[in-house]
Amino acid sequence: MNLEPESTQLIRNLFHEYEFIDCAQELANDKKIDVIIPVLHSNDLWRENLISFYREIPINRLIIGDAGCIDDTISIVEKFPRVQIIDHTEISTLGASIADLISRVTTTKFAYLQSDVYLPKGWFMAMESKSQTFPWVGSPMQVVTMLDYSVDYSGKRPLAGAQLGQTSIFNGLGSFIADDYVYRQEDFVLEEFVRRSGFATGNSFETFHFHQVMRRKTRGMEMNVENISVKLVESKKETDRVSNTQLSGFLKYCDPHLPEVRSAAYAAYQEQKGGSFNRFKRALNFARDNNKAWKSMIVRFALKLLVVRTLLFSSRVILRLTDVILRIR
Repeated sequence: MNLEPESTQLIRNLFHEYEFIDCAQELANDKKIDVIIPVLHSNDLWRENLISFYREIPINRLIIGDAGCIDDTISIVEKFPRVQIIDHTEISTLGASIADLISRVTTTKFAYLQSDVYLPKGWFMAMESKSQTFPWVGSPMQVVTMLDYSVDYSGKRPLAGAQLGQTSIFNGLGSFIADDYVYRQEDFVLEEFVRRSGFATGNSFETFHFHQVMRRKTRGMEMNVENISVKLVESKKETDRVSNTQLSGFLKYCDPHLPEVRSAAYAAYQEQKGGSFNRFKRALNFARDNNKAWKSMIVRFALKLLVVRTLLFSSRVILRLTDVILRIR
């Protein structure tokens, strides 16, 4: 789905108070399908997501794999019809949980959903149509980023976006700025004007404002988003565990001949802890024991990483030497 830059309809849909519609209610059993969802936790839109599932999918049973939920996920889903809660607290891996849930499916087709997914209108109709050609079908991801976090601009730029001050100190501002050079930096320019007028600027850390980063109608530029990056504060132990399990999963279960698999596996390989040789040795031994098709690819990964790091080191050396020469001159 290619949205126009000014479209915000999908985001509004997420927070709309919808009436509960059970689209399977009037259908014959052979038209219904089971839906599986493994859960340890959900998010604040879990109820709205569930409403979208029942509106779109003719649900025979909603089979929930409860890994020992740490929030109110189960108490919310239990209020919906035809829900079956499976105790997965004794299952220690997501793979085993998914496999167990699928083994419980009794319908010809089923849907595997994640808890943080919202289905737009028409989802099931489109997916069902495509499933006539392919036995397993996926739908593209339309990302909605909803995180509130503080940004510390102290010492970097004035705190702008929601400001308050005395009107009189801006007398004569019209003769100071009349062009468009203040675009996206009016905080700097206004603060400079205040200082030149002999006044002081300050910041209030007793409150804050919400800055909304979202699509909007504009001109002179497109609001299409290519990428959003959110850097989470994670312990090294957790990041190591994630990269290790990801690489192991690729090497054990996936085909190294697929470009998208190779790319993702190489990214996980780069994140492996330890020196270059230890990283290479561990991955090679794992491939030898679990999926020999990856052995030659691991060698290529090691050589590629060596070349990249050599070039990076060389460029840093050149930049440092250039800086030293410029200083001498």
